[in-house]
Parts: sequence; structure tokens; C-alpha cells
Amino acid sequence: MSKLERRKQLGKWLKEMRERSALTQSDLAKSLGYDNAQIISNIERGVSAIPQKRIRDFATHLKCDPMELDFRVLSSSVRDSGASEASDLALKYFPLINAIDKAGDNKRSEISEFISRTLDIPVDKVLPSDQ
Repeated sequence: MSKLERRKQLGKWLKEMRERSALTQSDLAKSLGYDNAQIISNIERGVSAIPQKRIRDFATHLKCDPMELDFRVLSSSVRDSGASEASDLALKYFPLINAIDKAGDNKRSEISEFISRTLDIPVDKVLPSDQ
């Protein structure tokens, strides 16, 4: 998938989030401090990228997980095909990754042990340690 196609995919998702939040492009633009809705239109069409420093602001107003938005923005900027495939796979499993990340230490340990038994791999290779 090309970088433009990735940006368009991100834009489509952002539009869905905006509509789910019952916001017009103009509403979102104003709440983010933009003078007009053109920037929102450009982002949703894949013409422009979300400025990195504004990701949290967008997430707040779109009522979406900032980590997910950040992840999607990073995925949309991937250039080479190998990284593109890895990015697609990571994006597909983002809900699982996010749930594991938010799980407490006991739950993460249980998940690691389950995956280790199921896939027959060493438990220390399943999830990265925070230590």
C-alpha cells in the first residue's frame, strides 16, 4: 500500500470518528483552533497529515484513544513495503495489543503463560518485560 493510500485510510477512519462524535468538519476545526475546516478536509482526504504535536488534541475531540490515533498516524507514514506489511499486521492486532498493555501485571503474566503454552514458545519471549 502506498503512503497516499495509507493516509487516505487514516483519513477515512478519522472521518468515521468525527461523525461518531457528531461533529462537522467545521466544529472540529474550531474546537482545535483552526480558522476554517479546510485542514480537516485535507486530512480526511489524505492530502495532509495530522501535525504530530496535535495528535492528543485530535484524540480528545474525536473521543478516541490517543495511543490508537498515534499508532495509526505512525502507520500511515510508513514508506517501504516490509515495514508496511508489519504496520498492517500491528494495526490489525492493535485492539489486542492495547488490551494487553492496559492489563494489570497479574493478567499480563497469565496472558504470557497462556500464549507460551499454546504456541510452545518460552514465556520470556512472549511479552516484553517492563523492567
